[in-house]
Amino acid sequence: HQKPNYTILVSAHQKYAVDGYGVNANAFLSKPYNLTKLKTVITTVLSQANEKPSIWIRCKGNHKIYLDRIITIEGASNYVKITTVDGNYMPYLKLKDIEKDLSYCNFIRRASKSFIVSANYIDRIVDKNIYLKNNVVIKMGSAYIRNFNDLAIDSVKQA
Repeated sequence: HQKPNYTILVSAHQKYAVDGYGVNANAFLSKPYNLTKLKTVITTVLSQANEKPSIWIRCKGNHKIYLDRIITIEGASNYVKITTVDGNYMPYLKLKDIEKDLSYCNFIRRASKSFIVSANYIDRIVDKNIYLKNNVVIKMGSAYIRNFNDLAIDSVKQA
Protein backbone atom coordinates (compact mmCIF):
# COMPACT_ATOMS: atom_id res chain seq x y z
CA HIS A 1 0.00 0.00 0.00
CA GLN A 2 1.32 3.40 -1.04
CA LYS A 3 1.14 6.42 1.22
CA PRO A 4 -0.96 9.12 -0.49
CA ASN A 5 1.04 12.13 -1.62
CA TYR A 6 -1.36 14.73 -0.21
CA THR A 7 -4.41 14.44 2.00
CA ILE A 8 -6.71 17.33 2.81
CA LEU A 9 -9.75 16.48 4.91
CA VAL A 10 -12.84 18.52 4.10
CA SER A 11 -15.83 18.51 6.45
CA ALA A 12 -18.44 20.75 8.03
CA HIS A 13 -17.73 19.02 11.37
CA GLN A 14 -14.71 20.28 13.29
CA LYS A 15 -14.50 17.02 15.26
CA TYR A 16 -13.04 15.33 12.15
CA ALA A 17 -10.00 17.62 12.20
CA VAL A 18 -8.60 15.53 15.07
CA ASP A 19 -9.20 12.34 13.06
CA GLY A 20 -6.91 13.79 10.41
CA TYR A 21 -3.92 13.01 12.62
CA GLY A 22 -4.81 9.33 12.45
CA VAL A 23 -4.57 9.28 8.65
CA ASN A 24 -1.61 11.68 8.47
CA ALA A 25 -3.67 14.35 6.73
CA ASN A 26 -1.70 17.37 5.57
CA ALA A 27 -4.53 19.80 6.30
CA PHE A 28 -8.16 20.20 7.33
CA LEU A 29 -10.56 22.47 5.46
CA SER A 30 -13.79 23.43 7.16
CA LYS A 31 -17.02 23.78 5.15
CA PRO A 32 -18.24 26.15 3.94
CA TYR A 33 -15.08 27.51 2.37
CA ASN A 34 -14.33 29.93 -0.42
CA LEU A 35 -11.91 29.67 -3.32
CA THR A 36 -9.31 31.85 -1.56
CA LYS A 37 -9.24 29.55 1.48
CA LEU A 38 -8.97 26.46 -0.76
CA LYS A 39 -6.04 27.99 -2.67
CA THR A 40 -4.29 28.89 0.60
CA VAL A 41 -4.63 25.34 1.96
CA ILE A 42 -3.43 23.75 -1.30
CA THR A 43 -0.45 26.15 -1.51
CA THR A 44 0.51 25.32 2.09
CA VAL A 45 0.29 21.56 1.51
CA LEU A 46 2.32 21.74 -1.70
CA SER A 47 5.05 23.81 -0.03
CA GLN A 48 5.31 21.17 2.71
CA ALA A 49 5.49 18.44 0.07
CA ASN A 50 8.64 19.94 -1.46
CA GLU A 51 10.58 18.97 1.66
CA LYS A 52 12.54 15.71 1.59
CA PRO A 53 10.85 12.75 3.35
CA SER A 54 11.83 12.54 7.00
CA ILE A 55 10.93 11.10 10.38
CA TRP A 56 11.05 12.66 13.82
CA ILE A 57 12.51 10.63 16.66
CA ARG A 58 12.88 11.31 20.35
CA CYS A 59 16.34 10.42 21.58
CA LYS A 60 17.94 12.86 24.03
CA GLY A 61 15.78 15.51 22.42
CA ASN A 62 13.84 15.55 19.17
CA HIS A 63 15.69 14.84 15.92
CA LYS A 64 14.56 15.10 12.34
CA ILE A 65 16.13 12.38 10.21
CA TYR A 66 15.91 12.59 6.45
CA LEU A 67 15.14 9.15 5.03
CA ASP A 68 17.74 9.42 2.28
CA ARG A 69 20.43 9.80 4.99
CA ILE A 70 19.57 6.49 6.73
CA ILE A 71 22.07 3.67 6.12
CA THR A 72 20.82 0.97 8.51
CA ILE A 73 18.32 0.47 11.30
CA GLU A 74 19.26 -2.26 13.76
CA GLY A 75 16.84 -3.77 16.26
CA ALA A 76 18.02 -4.01 19.86
CA SER A 77 15.12 -5.23 22.04
CA ASN A 78 12.86 -2.19 22.62
CA TYR A 79 15.33 0.19 20.99
CA VAL A 80 16.61 0.65 17.47
CA LYS A 81 19.99 1.93 16.39
CA ILE A 82 19.54 4.22 13.41
CA THR A 83 22.82 4.72 11.55
CA THR A 84 22.84 7.71 9.22
CA VAL A 85 25.55 9.50 7.27
CA ASP A 86 25.36 12.16 10.01
CA GLY A 87 25.63 9.89 13.06
CA ASN A 88 23.82 7.32 15.18
CA TYR A 89 20.55 7.58 17.11
CA MET A 90 19.07 5.08 19.55
CA PRO A 91 15.40 5.88 20.21
CA TYR A 92 12.99 3.77 22.22
CA LEU A 93 11.23 2.05 19.30
CA LYS A 94 10.70 -1.48 18.13
CA LEU A 95 12.09 -2.50 14.74
CA LYS A 96 8.69 -3.73 13.54
CA ASP A 97 7.11 -0.36 14.37
CA ILE A 98 9.64 1.72 12.47
CA GLU A 99 9.46 -0.76 9.58
CA LYS A 100 5.70 -0.26 9.45
CA ASP A 101 6.09 3.54 9.58
CA LEU A 102 8.54 3.41 6.65
CA SER A 103 6.65 0.79 4.60
CA TYR A 104 5.73 3.37 1.94
CA CYS A 105 9.42 4.09 1.32
CA ASN A 106 10.62 1.76 -1.47
CA PHE A 107 14.35 2.12 -0.78
CA ILE A 108 14.14 1.04 2.89
CA ARG A 109 14.29 -2.79 2.96
CA ARG A 110 14.15 -5.41 5.72
CA ALA A 111 17.31 -7.54 5.39
CA SER A 112 17.09 -9.81 8.43
CA LYS A 113 15.34 -10.27 11.74
CA SER A 114 17.55 -7.54 13.20
CA PHE A 115 18.33 -5.20 10.28
CA ILE A 116 16.66 -2.79 7.90
CA VAL A 117 18.94 -1.30 5.23
CA SER A 118 18.67 1.49 2.73
CA ALA A 119 19.05 0.29 -0.85
CA ASN A 120 20.69 3.65 -1.57
CA TYR A 121 23.75 2.61 0.44
CA ILE A 122 24.15 -0.94 -0.88
CA ASP A 123 27.39 -1.39 -2.77
CA ARG A 124 26.72 -4.99 -3.77
CA ILE A 125 25.04 -8.22 -2.70
CA VAL A 126 26.94 -11.49 -2.96
CA ASP A 127 25.12 -14.64 -1.88
CA LYS A 128 23.42 -13.60 1.37
CA ASN A 129 25.88 -10.82 2.23
CA ILE A 130 24.93 -7.18 1.76
CA TYR A 131 28.00 -5.00 1.38
CA LEU A 132 27.22 -1.41 2.28
CA LYS A 133 29.10 1.66 1.07
CA ASN A 134 30.25 2.37 4.65
CA ASN A 135 32.18 -0.96 4.64
CA VAL A 136 29.63 -2.76 6.84
CA VAL A 137 28.48 -6.25 5.83
CA ILE A 138 24.98 -7.41 6.78
CA LYS A 139 24.05 -11.11 6.61
CA MET A 140 20.69 -11.35 4.85
CA GLY A 141 18.07 -13.64 6.34
CA SER A 142 16.64 -16.30 4.01
CA ALA A 143 13.09 -15.00 4.50
CA TYR A 144 14.11 -11.52 3.35
CA ILE A 145 15.93 -12.27 0.06
CA ARG A 146 12.80 -11.44 -1.94
CA ASN A 147 12.99 -7.84 -0.63
CA PHE A 148 16.04 -7.31 -2.84
CA ASN A 149 15.04 -9.14 -6.05
CA ASP A 150 14.19 -5.93 -7.90
CA LEU A 151 17.60 -4.27 -7.43
CA ALA A 152 19.89 -3.83 -10.43
CA ILE A 153 20.96 -7.29 -11.57
CA ASP A 154 24.64 -6.34 -11.80
CA SER A 155 24.80 -5.61 -8.08
CA VAL A 156 23.08 -8.85 -7.02
CA LYS A 157 24.99 -12.08 -7.44
CA GLN A 158 23.64 -15.41 -6.28
CA ALA A 159 25.88 -18.43 -5.82
